[in-house]
Amino acid sequence: MDASLIPYHHHHLELLRLAHAHEARLAPALVRNHPDLYLAATQRLVASVKAHLSMENTILYPALLG
Repeated sequence: MDASLIPYHHHHLELLRLAHAHEARLAPALVRNHPDLYLAATQRLVASVKAHLSMENTILYPALLG
């Protein structure tokens, strides 16, 4: 793997970890009993995805097009 892609790869792995952790909390009883934890986890996951997409849009894709 090209060294310049390693940060993106690591971030993908972190996003997958967050998504799997989030998925584990989807049991209806857990969501119903702990909506604050579910909401906080959702917000962390969404923020991470947005940051990653922004990083790709501003750095990676322009470099690939250039």
